[in-house]
This record gives sequence, structure tokens and C-alpha cells, in this order.
Amino acid sequence: MEKNFFYFSKKGAVPLIVILVVIPLLLAAGGTTYYLKVIKPKTLIVPTIFQPGPQNNRPPGEVKIIDGNVCLVGNDGQVKVLVDKNRWQAISLESFSDVGVSPDGTKLCFLAHTVQPIWLFWSKIDGSNATKVQAVASNCVWSHNSQKIAFNNQVSDVSPVDVYVYDTQTAELQNTTEPVNRGETIIRIYERPEWLEGDKKIISKYSAFPINDPTNQTKGVSTIDLFTHAIEDQ
Repeated sequence: MEKNFFYFSKKGAVPLIVILVVIPLLLAAGGTTYYLKVIKPKTLIVPTIFQPGPQNNRPPGEVKIIDGNVCLVGNDGQVKVLVDKNRWQAISLESFSDVGVSPDGTKLCFLAHTVQPIWLFWSKIDGSNATKVQAVASNCVWSHNSQKIAFNNQVSDVSPVDVYVYDTQTAELQNTTEPVNRGETIIRIYERPEWLEGDKKIISKYSAFPINDPTNQTKGVSTIDLFTHAIEDQ
């Protein structure tokens, strides 16, 4: 008997191969499309995983000045010299001081004492790529985002002491207290600056006196807005 490879419907003969091969393929494709559109996206929705903050980059131990060098004292007591004063003889260096580690643990700021004057530098945490910021400086305080350094200038006579801000990304240097401390009639001596949360403002104590009467001092606190340049005294 001759085999019949046709299925007869009301619309006519349909090859049996269409039923056995093509239709299952269409069903499979439809199932795949449904999986991609409906099921697959659900598998991409995963809980947010907490990423450790940048403070975990801080070196294990304490960065401090030892024998005039910038050193890392590990938790095991081992001392590693990060910035060796003996390698800075080209600028007649005597010692380093006032070292500060950025909050993200990737940078240092420190003062380099030379015969004249004291320089402010910043570098990577291992002491490499040291960059000179300012002469006759004192103090260095990192912003919370580890991008900027606030510091004071240093004077040896009756002159204003201001609050400066240096941006390590743009190399921009700004005297933030110059508008109220030009030394024309009143001189202000600002102390170590402190960053307020958000890094938009700095607070600093000061002593003020008439330029012709240094013994007649008053004290106050300035809040310095780095964006509006407004200075509020208390």
C-alpha cells in the first residue's frame, strides 16, 4: 500500500511533515520568546550587594613621623619608611611633620621643614609622586571626600594667617579668608581649619587685633562657605 504523507483538512491537503516538524519548531520558538520576555528578566533582579567603603584602603597601622621621616607603623610593630628625608636633600630638607592620611587611605599630606621655609606637600599613600603645594604652610587637613586639603599659611611677623584650600585634582589654590583678613586695620590669626560634613564649609577659630595694638585681642569662630564665599563670624 502506498504511504500517505498528507493530512486532509477542510482547506485541503497538508503535508504531514508540516505537522511533525514545522509546528513543533514554532511552539519551541514561542516558548523561547516567552522565556526571554517573561522569565529571564526576573532572574536579573538580584539584591544590592554592599560594597566596602574607601576607608578600607587605609594601610593597616598608623602613619606617623619618626626621626623626621614619614613612616607606617604596622599592627605588628614593624616600621616602614614612606617618605625618607635623606632622599630630599635637594631642597635642604631637615625633617617632616604634621602628616595626615586622606579618609580613603590613598594619599598623604605633610610638611617639609627646610632651612627656609616650611613647604606643604601631598603624595600617594606610599610616598610617591610628591607634589609641592605651598610654601610657609602650617597644618594640613583632608576633606571628607579625600580631594582637597585645608591648611594655614605661616608667618614670622605681625601678618594675617589665613585658611587656604588646595584641590588635588585641579591644582587650584584658594585663600578662603582673604576678604575679611587683608590686614589693613585688623589682623586675624586663624587656627587649624576643620571640614564640616559635605565638604562645602570649613570652620576655624581665630584671634583678631588692631594692626597697631597686637595686645588688644578678641577671639571668634568663622564658618567659611567654599561655594558662596560667605564668611559668618561667631
